[in-house]
Amino acid sequence: LKRARNHWVVAPMRTASTCAAEPPTARRDEEEVSGEGGLSARTWPSGPWRDCSVPGPDGGRVAGQERVVELPQRQGRPRQFVLARGALEASLLRPLREAVGEVNLVCPETIDCLPCGPIGATTFDAREVPAMSEPLEALLRQLVPYLAERHASPRLRVLGIFACRCTSGCAPELPKPQLQLLGTLHAVVALDDGCAVLVRAPGHCQTSVVPLHNGAVASFPSDFAHGCTGGPCGAPPWPSQWTLHVSFGEDDDSLLGRSLKTEWLDAAETGDADAACVLAHSFVEEQDFASAVRWYERASAQGHSDAQCALAGLLVADHGGVRRDTDLAERLYRQAASRGHSVAQMQLAALLVERGGDLEEALEWLQEAADQQDPEACYKLSEWHREGRVGIPNSLAAAHWARRAALLGHPAAQHQEGERLQGEGSDPRLQGAAAVWFARSACSGHAAAQCNVGTMYALGVGGFPQDFELAG
Repeated sequence: LKRARNHWVVAPMRTASTCAAEPPTARRDEEEVSGEGGLSARTWPSGPWRDCSVPGPDGGRVAGQERVVELPQRQGRPRQFVLARGALEASLLRPLREAVGEVNLVCPETIDCLPCGPIGATTFDAREVPAMSEPLEALLRQLVPYLAERHASPRLRVLGIFACRCTSGCAPELPKPQLQLLGTLHAVVALDDGCAVLVRAPGHCQTSVVPLHNGAVASFPSDFAHGCTGGPCGAPPWPSQWTLHVSFGEDDDSLLGRSLKTEWLDAAETGDADAACVLAHSFVEEQDFASAVRWYERASAQGHSDAQCALAGLLVADHGGVRRDTDLAERLYRQAASRGHSVAQMQLAALLVERGGDLEEALEWLQEAADQQDPEACYKLSEWHREGRVGIPNSLAAAHWARRAALLGHPAAQHQEGERLQGEGSDPRLQGAAAVWFARSACSGHAAAQCNVGTMYALGVGGFPQDFELAG
C-alpha cells in the first residue's frame, strides 16, 4: 500500500495530479500549506503559474496569471477548472470588501462576541445590499468577459451572487450538486487573504483545498460541489475572511428545459464513470436503489473508487431491496481502499470488525484513513484507542487523534476538546479555550455544544457576555 501521511486532503480528481498550489498569504509555490496545530493541507490545482491576458475595463486587457486544469467534456463542450490571480483590479475589490464589512447580520450559525474573533460562517445575498450594488456592477463588468473568454461561454448570465464569511476552524459540509438545476459555471472571488475554497469533483466524495489570495478567482463547472473555509491564520484574534460566490447560466436556446441530470445520463451512457456515479447518487436520493446499483456497478467496473465505496455501502446496509452481500462489499471496499480512498479504508475497518476479521488489519486501514486527515477517521481512531479495541486502551493516542479530529472540524471532537479543557481547572485561560471549542462545535450544529454555549451566555462566563435572549 502507498501510504499518504500527514496530509489533510489528498485530491482524488483524476483529471489532474495532486500537487501544490499557492499558499493563502504568499505568492510562492510550496508543497504543503501549514495549518493550525501543525496540520497541513495538500492543495490543488497543480503546476506552475502561466502568464495570461484577460479582458479589462473599457475594452483593454489586464495581465494576470492562471493555473488551468482541463476536465472531461460534457456534450462536446469544453470544461475547465481555472485558478487566476491578477485578473481583477484591486480598485474593484476594495469597495466590495468595505461594503461586506459594514453589513450587520444576526446569524445563529455565527458567534462574534469572543476575544478570539468571529467563529462560524455567514452567507447573504449580495444583491440585496444597496451599498454593494455599484461595486458589484463594476466587478461583473470585468469578471463576466474574463470568464466568458476563458470558459468559451460567450452568453453567460448571472443567476446569483452571495457573499460568504468564513473563519479559522470552520469546516462546512459541501452540498451535493443539484442535478435538477441548470447552471453552467461557478466563480469564487477572494476578498481577503487566507481564504480557501473546498471543491469536490462530480462523482467523488473526497475534497480538495484551493487556497485563495486576495483578489484571486477560482472558476469551475456548476456540477462541482464547493464551499469555503477560513485558511491558516496563526494566533487569535482570527480575522473574518470574505469570498464572493457568483453562479452563471447560459443564454442558449438549446439548453432550455434541459436538466443537468439529462446531460449526466447522456455522458454515462457513453461510458463516463464520473457521470455514472453522479447518476447513481441521484437515484439513491430518489430511493430508486435498483437504478442506483446498476449505475454504481457500471462505474465500479471501470475502477471508480467512489462508486465502489458507495455500492459497498448499499450492499452492507441491506435496504431498498438491495440484497446484503458483505463478501462483495469487502472486495469493493478493498479495491477502493487500496487506491487511497479514505472513506473506503474507514468502512473496510468497520466491516472487518463486524465480521470478526483481523483486528490488526482493521486498525491499519483506519490508521491509513486517519493519516489522510479524514476527520471522521481521526475521531473513530481516537475512540478505538480509548476503548482498547485492539490491545490495551491508550489514552495518549486517543487524546492525540481526538485533538486532530477537532482541528479538522469534527463537531463531536471539538465538543470533546472543550469538555477536556473545561475539566482541567478554573483557570480563565482554560475556560476561555474551552469556550472557543464549544463555539466551533455549536456553529457546526452539535446539540450538546449548543447547550454549553447557551449556558455560558446565561452565566456570562468563558468570554461570553451575559445575554439571556441569545442563551435561549
